[in-house]
Amino acid sequence: MVYLELRADSTKSTDTDHSVIWVPGANRELAVHRMKFTTHGLSLVRMKNRFGIRVCAVHEEATHKELRPGDVHVKVDVNNICRLHPLRHGLQRQQVVQLLQSGSGRPNHCSQPESEGGSWEVGAACEPPNNLLAAFSRDVLISLVRLECRV
Repeated sequence: MVYLELRADSTKSTDTDHSVIWVPGANRELAVHRMKFTTHGLSLVRMKNRFGIRVCAVHEEATHKELRPGDVHVKVDVNNICRLHPLRHGLQRQQVVQLLQSGSGRPNHCSQPESEGGSWEVGAACEPPNNLLAAFSRDVLISLVRLECRV
């Protein structure tokens, strides 16, 4: 099987007219099956051992609800990657979405837990307005991990 990535015409980044909805816990066979029954699915996407379905950006929210019912859809054009630390151990993706509340960031993945707490990397459209976030009766530090270079 061959996997191709759609690229933008004028930059080296991905095509903004299309989005990927990741299918949690899916292997190749399950992802192919889900794509066959997805209304707006265009193609199968793979990143290491994760599988997803590519859709037109205008159908992203509807397809997200179809593939991942019960999950909150967060649409953010990621330009920065920030790290939230320390968070309580075992914090799930939905809890991080609720913590961010305004849809200002999209949780990417949790990082290796440490003795003082866990951490999550979050994609954001802009830099955070301040470096502290009050959560779970403690201060959570927000540190900039990487600025995405859109050339």
